[in-house]
Amino acid sequence: MSEIIRMENIHKFYKNGRDYLEALKGVSLTLHQGEMLAIMGSSGSGKSTLLNIIGAIDSADEGSIYLNKKLEEEYGKEPVATKIRSENIGFVFQSFELINDFTVGENVSLPLILAGMKGSVIRKKTKEMLSAVGLSDKEKNPVTKLSGGQKQRISIARALIKNPEILILDDSLSAVDAKTETTIIKNIQEERSGKTTMITTHRLSAVQHADWIIVLDDGKVIEEGTHEDLVLKGGWYKEQFERQQVEANTGVSA
Repeated sequence: MSEIIRMENIHKFYKNGRDYLEALKGVSLTLHQGEMLAIMGSSGSGKSTLLNIIGAIDSADEGSIYLNKKLEEEYGKEPVATKIRSENIGFVFQSFELINDFTVGENVSLPLILAGMKGSVIRKKTKEMLSAVGLSDKEKNPVTKLSGGQKQRISIARALIKNPEILILDDSLSAVDAKTETTIIKNIQEERSGKTTMITTHRLSAVQHADWIIVLDDGKVIEEGTHEDLVLKGGWYKEQFERQQVEANTGVSA
């Protein structure tokens, strides 16, 4: 698999009163074409900060970022950031940004309408994306009538329809149940064969089939590997996975 993004020794600082908080502490990773990469960790571990930098929404304070093996010194800084986002990246946040006056189908199809694509293509792709997120029967519904979980799924369908080289899902299925999340992620993998997807989620069961998993703690990479690798290593990932399995099987928090 060819390299798309490589990050080396990334640091990120935020001003906190008179002091500075170091949110990322020397993070390095490589993202390959066609790969699903999961970023895991507790709240405050640096997951969203890392995704924001990869998504060119924020910039690193130290370190190097390579895009398609070319060093991008202005990655995350305007006007380069806008160009990178528009040409390479689709980003879905935990909060959904839908147009309330539009139907579900109109919200999903908006990127293709703005791109001037033919109506027949737009209708076909819209149906395919709604099917991928399990909402085929909601196409004509107003978005104001949807639940929070359904709105998150519409946001994902709208990002999918653009077919970006890199799709970033930042805890964007938090409002759906575990079974639905796992099904949607599996559908995304099938729909985006050959494309790259990054995901953060609190449910480890949803990322068992990711190609690579990185675990962050206090802004540093503490574990990485496949699901099987990390379970065998017996660290944070294994502990969380086993705890969540007990909770899923018993309905009682471990």
